[in-house]
Amino acid sequence: MTEVLALLDDVGSWRLPPQQWESVAQILQELADAYAVGDADAWDAAVADLSPRGPVRIVRIRHVAPIGVPREVLDRCSVLVHTLNGRPVIRAPKNASSDEPGGIEGRHTGPTAPPG
Repeated sequence: MTEVLALLDDVGSWRLPPQQWESVAQILQELADAYAVGDADAWDAAVADLSPRGPVRIVRIRHVAPIGVPREVLDRCSVLVHTLNGRPVIRAPKNASSDEPGGIEGRHTGPTAPPG
């Protein structure tokens, strides 16, 4: 999960051609949908699709000038980061603590790694 959060943080500094931002926006939606339903395969596929979308240093002839992150994409990143960090916490049974083996205090209800 840490790697995905770092990747989402990086998106804010990317500069891409406009058509690539459309792809990034779609992938962010796929990530959110996969996380919402706990679909590990869809999650993994979306993460794999997003990772190489970052800016490249090689510029092709007839290249469309890159632009900074569009507001819609930045908003989707923010919502997704909030969702990934904002899962409710399961409280430990009264006879268990986080110091005891098997204590679950502070564990998230959602996955701490990609779903699955």
